[in-house]
Amino acid sequence: MTAVPGTTEVVDAIGAAGIVAVVRTDTPDDAVELARACAAGGIRAIEITFTIPDGAAVLRTLGDEFPAEVVVGAGTVLTDDDLEAAAAAGARFAMSPTVDATIIESGDRLGVAVVPGALTPTEVGDALRAGAPAIKIFPAATVGTAHLSALRQVFPGARLVPTGGVEPDSIRQWRSAGAFALGIGGALNHAMRHGGPSAVHELADHVAQSWAAGNTSPLGGGK
Repeated sequence: MTAVPGTTEVVDAIGAAGIVAVVRTDTPDDAVELARACAAGGIRAIEITFTIPDGAAVLRTLGDEFPAEVVVGAGTVLTDDDLEAAAAAGARFAMSPTVDATIIESGDRLGVAVVPGALTPTEVGDALRAGAPAIKIFPAATVGTAHLSALRQVFPGARLVPTGGVEPDSIRQWRSAGAFALGIGGALNHAMRHGGPSAVHELADHVAQSWAAGNTSPLGGGK
């Protein structure tokens, strides 16, 4: 199976953005503020996780507010119902921690790029056979960059997006290992809790520039 053209274009935009901000907060208001600060800092792909209370409402707010060049999607999409809610709220992509061929097929029908989560070669192969336009390697920090390099050797054409424990000072290493893009959440959410939107803006600017430049300097962090 292959992804429909619209979903392919969205994944291309994620690759161009390089960094996907994974927004996971306790309240919808905090999610909106964090996402706004990420966009202001230069991050052009933002994932609103469905663990946030009324995450669909957050998606609608940001979809109405953000310019077209900021790609907004849903995260922690586990069921077809989750995907339907994400699509109705305007999500352009949907990240999932697992591989579910039914959800991937539904994404093509709804025009939402579904990026399933995988860790092993078997799971990556299953995702590719199901037509996934990109694959989230999750939880990335538990296996490290050597694991990503090994996956790239056997799946050279796969668009792999390490997520889960990726720190701002490791962007260069993940890029060198072959990351198509990177999901960064813990550090941004830590910055929001301890420094507010201004700290998020500073860190977002740093990680966006680090991806673009292919190098990093120590800044930010947190889990």
